[in-house]
Amino acid sequence: MRKDGETLWNYLLIPEDYSTNHFNSLRLAMSLLVIWSHAFALYFGSEDTEPVSVILNGQYNAGNIAVRVFFIISGFLITISFLRSRSFFSYMRKRVARIYPGFVVAVTVCAFAVVPMFSTHVEMTLATVSRTIWKILLLRGVMPPSDVFAGNHLQAVNGALWSIPYEFWCYLAVAALGAFGLIYQRLFLLTSMLAIMTGKVILDLNGIKPSIPILDNITGFTYLWFSVAPCFIAGILAYLYRDKLPRSRVLAAILVLLFIGSAHTSTLLCDVLFPFVAAYLTFFIAFRVQTQSTTSMRLMSVSGR
Repeated sequence: MRKDGETLWNYLLIPEDYSTNHFNSLRLAMSLLVIWSHAFALYFGSEDTEPVSVILNGQYNAGNIAVRVFFIISGFLITISFLRSRSFFSYMRKRVARIYPGFVVAVTVCAFAVVPMFSTHVEMTLATVSRTIWKILLLRGVMPPSDVFAGNHLQAVNGALWSIPYEFWCYLAVAALGAFGLIYQRLFLLTSMLAIMTGKVILDLNGIKPSIPILDNITGFTYLWFSVAPCFIAGILAYLYRDKLPRSRVLAAILVLLFIGSAHTSTLLCDVLFPFVAAYLTFFIAFRVQTQSTTSMRLMSVSGR
């Protein structure tokens, strides 16, 4: 129940003290959703019957929603990391330490232990091994040619690692934005996000999924950037606009209903709504209302500065 004088808009979506949050729990939940969604793909051959996919008319499933939420959270936290880092090298050292050790170990074990163990034929020539190691260093989850998991509907080995190069390039993008002073420019970033989303709408209307082979081998499938980049930028914008975004259960419910409705009526509208809906719900869940009676926590007070 609200106290006298309070409204639905009194509290901020992201409180001033954002150090208390549920990001770890949220990331664990998203990881479990990826496993859940992939289980359908491995067992049934597709994720069409996955419950979230059914609710959203096949536009999104639990797995690809979870991956995009990771990018939203990352955009928020990596921006904070960059702004708090003493230098570019300090920032990059932390980013490399976060990504490389786990990725290299995971892919190396999969490529040179799991694949041979569950294959009847695997190519392990010097050229193949060298190429695999090179790809791993480029953050590509490439495995040696084999018939691994031949009995499965899908033969992917640790396919969830596809997002890692995108994540790392987003880290570099934040550094580049910071170097040019653009990391603080809210309007520039919002305009960039909308431009990328507009580009995706135009591509989808024309049935085009652009691919630039040379870049794809380094930065990932070009077309996917039109989906993941807006989510990462949404996380950055959430941090930059944290003094403006209101927290409201009613608004959260309306956004959910609009998104579900769009999934059954318009694919394009569904894609346009997704980064905004997912970002709002992500931070709605990640933070709880801080009820201390400080004016800095009130949206009315903040907007009146």
